[in-house]
Amino acid sequence: MKKTILMALCAMCILFVGCSKDAKDVSIDELFSAAKDKMDTTQMADETDPDILKVFLEDLKDDDYSEFRYAMPQKNVFVSQIMIIKSRPDKLDNVKKCVETHVQNNKDIFKTYEVEQYKFLEKAELFTIQDYVVLLIGDGASEAKSAISKLF
Repeated sequence: MKKTILMALCAMCILFVGCSKDAKDVSIDELFSAAKDKMDTTQMADETDPDILKVFLEDLKDDDYSEFRYAMPQKNVFVSQIMIIKSRPDKLDNVKKCVETHVQNNKDIFKTYEVEQYKFLEKAELFTIQDYVVLLIGDGASEAKSAISKLF
């Protein structure tokens, strides 16, 4: 009887391990490329300086994230952008909150300043996937979100 139960438990373990779906390891560069392929990036410029990121995300700390990719608006009259931040363990909520604040600050500015740009902010795609916080604003944002989601 004990052997039967033990064998049944082993079989169940093998079944669960075999049927579990492993998380796909996708690089931040793959995510960034997928977003750029679907969005209109003519008014964006790639930025790699972490100090620039902190200008827009004032409460973001160095130990909140491990890497980022940012295509920012070339001029301050545009809002189109791609921001992808890989958070450190247990920092995802803080990173997302910083990005949410960034979006809200832009909405407050552009609501009366540049109505066409404000419409992009209203349709902003802000989401998390695994350890990443992703912000997509501009033409093609929803298509870019779908492309990113398909990578996982």
